[in-house]
Amino acid sequence: MEIVERIANDGIDHVKMKIRSHGVEYLQELPYIGPITSYHLAKNLGLHVVKPDRHLVRMAHITGHTSPFEMCSKVANTVGDSLAVVDLVFWRYATLNKDYK
Repeated sequence: MEIVERIANDGIDHVKMKIRSHGVEYLQELPYIGPITSYHLAKNLGLHVVKPDRHLVRMAHITGHTSPFEMCSKVANTVGDSLAVVDLVFWRYATLNKDYK
């Protein structure tokens, strides 16, 4: 509840502005939010980020990309979907197909 209360008190626009000015690292000031979950939360708050979880990091490496963001950006630009959708599709594929490597 601490995170929800803080975002509710500060206002979502204020939180998004802080993320834009200080980066996703700003979210790590919230309780229970670490380096990876800060990207997940930013994505859930509507920002155009890609969460560098173990699946997307592995997929980016396998496909010769420097980062999950680079990989997802190329796909998003090619197919016309948002980064959030591409991120989700890659993540879901990896969770359903354990041998995706």
